[in-house]
Amino acid sequence: MDRKQADAIARAMLEPHFQAEEEARRQSAQHAAKLAAQRRHAGFALVGYAVAAAVGHFAFGHVAMFGIAGAFAGLLISVLAKRLRKPGAA
Repeated sequence: MDRKQADAIARAMLEPHFQAEEEARRQSAQHAAKLAAQRRHAGFALVGYAVAAAVGHFAFGHVAMFGIAGAFAGLLISVLAKRLRKPGAA
């Protein structure tokens, strides 16, 4: 058996392992991207809540109602910003 044949046999035996590692890396990257998007959405929602709650408190005396509306607006802005940054991405 020469070196070429030995390499071919080794590759054939290790190929399923390499495919499993690649699949694990792909899933890990996909999970990290999803987590980053969730954190960005949460940040926008928190900022929206804080701004709207402050406006609601000082202008109208109602914090919760305006805060929830601001959080929703912040989340909406985050989603729109993502879609404007990457057209065609859902």
